Amino acid sequence: MSAEKFFSEGNEAFSDDDFEEAVKKYTLAIELNSCNPNYYSKRANALIKLKKYEDALSDATSALRLDKNFEKGFLRKGIAHYHLKQYRDAKDAFENVVKLNDTEEAKSWLLKCEMELNKLGNFESSDDTEISNKASSTTSVVKPRYDWYQTDSRVVITILVKNRTLDDVKCDIQDTYIHATIKLEDGNEFGLSLTLANVIVSNESTYRVSPLKIEIRLKKAESIRWTRLEKSDDDNVDILPSSNSNININPPSTQSSHSYPTSSHVHRNWDKLAADIEKEEKEEKLEGDAALNQLFQKIYGEGSDEVKRAMNKSFVESGGTVLSTNWSEVGSKKVDCKPPDGMEYKKWDS
Repeated sequence: MSAEKFFSEGNEAFSDDDFEEAVKKYTLAIELNSCNPNYYSKRANALIKLKKYEDALSDATSALRLDKNFEKGFLRKGIAHYHLKQYRDAKDAFENVVKLNDTEEAKSWLLKCEMELNKLGNFESSDDTEISNKASSTTSVVKPRYDWYQTDSRVVITILVKNRTLDDVKCDIQDTYIHATIKLEDGNEFGLSLTLANVIVSNESTYRVSPLKIEIRLKKAESIRWTRLEKSDDDNVDILPSSNSNININPPSTQSSHSYPTSSHVHRNWDKLAADIEKEEKEEKLEGDAALNQLFQKIYGEGSDEVKRAMNKSFVESGGTVLSTNWSEVGSKKVDCKPPDGMEYKKWDS
């Protein structure tokens, strides 16, 4: 079998998230042709997925030895350095990527490196061991979990971290990537950077912070089904048509629960995830006006027609100062305005 055939099989394994198999196939390709930098670069990427960063760094270096202007080689080298907490070397590698091709992905990684170096006090020393030790002492061991789901128009990323406020969260949303930084209760920071599989509309994308989670709501540029959240290193990411397309990609499922379409062997029960999110929202403990509004919404939503009529009539006629659920009390008379003590109701002329 030829080196290119093994390389192609490695790419297929990588697309199926079978990174161990991908490494084996790329290794066979390298054994037959050790002069192709792309073979080393792709194996480095699979090794990064397996968190074998030292081996990935070695492969990325080999790729650059064969081609000193190989963009993907610099990118994988930077990612490996970053995960090894060698932030200055990582920054140098990503700067080389930007010189060759000013991509959003490279700029996102550069931003992450600069943030880490700033946290370490902008050390001028090139001693990676010193930086690594310092970084280890400032990095939280336990990181929040996150997941995502989608609708026809939106992709929603849910970060499961509790008791945060808007001041604790910074989120940079661009058309092809996001970077979120969350200050945790123990003083450490959790960073999430994602190069997105498809384009979004950044100025119509938002995030919200609740007592139970942080939710990033991304507006899709196109109403298409995303097969993955993050962009693959393959240039073309497969996407499924939207639900109103006439093309049927997959045969009907015989399972009662919905499985999200993906090339991965991991399947999630999205019905259960939606139910869990709904349960979390119901269990959120709001305070002040938000809690009061939630109570009124619950009473109105669960009330009888008479209760709803009473609430509407009393609220409108009293200028928003009275809210009654007793129709027999307010149904036969006009509800007077009752402003709070110390305040006077004034009707403004239109």
